[in-house]
Amino acid sequence: MIERLRHWIGTFGIRAQIGALLVGTQLLAHTVTFGFMLFLSSELGRKSEVILDLSDPMLSVLRVLGDDPDKLDVLVDQDHRFTLVDRAPRDATLPKVDAVLAETIGQGSIPGVVAFALPTHAEWPPAPRVQPFGLASMAPDGRWLIFTPRPNVITRTIPRVATILALSLLALPLMLLSVWVGAWLVAPIARLSAATNAFARDIQAPDMAVEGALEVRRAIVAFNRMQNKLRRLIDDRANTLASIGHDMRTPLTRLRLRLETANLGAAKAPVDRDLSVLENMIDDALRFMRDDQQQVDLQNIDLTALCQTAVDAMRDQGHDVIMSSRARVVAVGDLKLTIRALDNILNNAVTHAEAAEVAVESNPTSSTAQIVVTDTGPGIPDHLISFVQQPFNRLPTVAAGDTGDKTGFGLGLAIASDLMARQSGALELAANTPRGLRATLTLKTRRDGA
Repeated sequence: MIERLRHWIGTFGIRAQIGALLVGTQLLAHTVTFGFMLFLSSELGRKSEVILDLSDPMLSVLRVLGDDPDKLDVLVDQDHRFTLVDRAPRDATLPKVDAVLAETIGQGSIPGVVAFALPTHAEWPPAPRVQPFGLASMAPDGRWLIFTPRPNVITRTIPRVATILALSLLALPLMLLSVWVGAWLVAPIARLSAATNAFARDIQAPDMAVEGALEVRRAIVAFNRMQNKLRRLIDDRANTLASIGHDMRTPLTRLRLRLETANLGAAKAPVDRDLSVLENMIDDALRFMRDDQQQVDLQNIDLTALCQTAVDAMRDQGHDVIMSSRARVVAVGDLKLTIRALDNILNNAVTHAEAAEVAVESNPTSSTAQIVVTDTGPGIPDHLISFVQQPFNRLPTVAAGDTGDKTGFGLGLAIASDLMARQSGALELAANTPRGLRATLTLKTRRDGA
């Protein structure tokens, strides 16, 4: 469960994760605060405060008018909360009243005041969180003055609601500000990720501007240093290989001239073929090196039309290649790199098999499109699939029977794999059922900055 949660969280960017963390912590803090406020409102001290507040009119009347029955009659006529009765309320016994209520009234400054419980269906709002009660006191003429508090739900709840709304209105801009600051802090990390992907596609991608927090700055400096070192390494390798290729062409040319004038008889054809092998190997190696420095130009590609053109070209050369799908599929990639990768795959298929089939598929769920090339040749064992996608690696059976003019030098699949990777695609090789090889070229169908 934890691993699945981690995987789900990992599908979101760092900005979304930090934003969710900030919003979540703010909401949690406010929930705890509101809960604590509600808890305090039900504590004994809060109850006592509410009871004294509700009892204050009765206590004030007794202090001012307690010795004058006539004034009590006038009060009853003007304030409907007060009544005069001939006998004490039926429930005017303290044990039947809430313990906090009895203790609070018992601490009042006016003696002779008793509390009694009101019916549970009395019009009593829930805001005070106090048991419905009334107060009674015997007047000098023997009658009982009854006081029934009438809590105002608005006056009791509005202060708390206003407090919660004020805190919420204050917290909302702070929350938005926190999310914006968090996004601003992680922006260099997002740019570093984009620069890494850009460098993977284009070796000549510009260096990043050094900005952000100290750790991010150090990471950007290290990335720029690594990028420059890789550029120098690739340039040095390409220049070295180009120099070697140039230097080798001169003796190869002299050997060809001497071969033309030499009388070697039957040995002339094998020597000429070996020289052709050397020249082709130099050309393929130089072409492989130049591919690393070619810039990537992403655009929308009609894969169906591209594959149909490639199939027609192979058929014009006499190869048995067919196109099995006609639905239009558009993907995002580099047109030249995709054509070269497909040509390498088709050449590999017709070289080792008599026929090949091309299909174009779309996967809306993963936002990808695939070019699938299948053949019925000898195929590649599963444990050697990654091996043959490395430069100059060939299957042992192919290398042992290589005549030099047919099977190449182990660069076709390696070049196709590299060309697909440079445009954020992929080359996957697998066994074809029941026999042969299944090569899948995968490209994305939408731009996502990767």
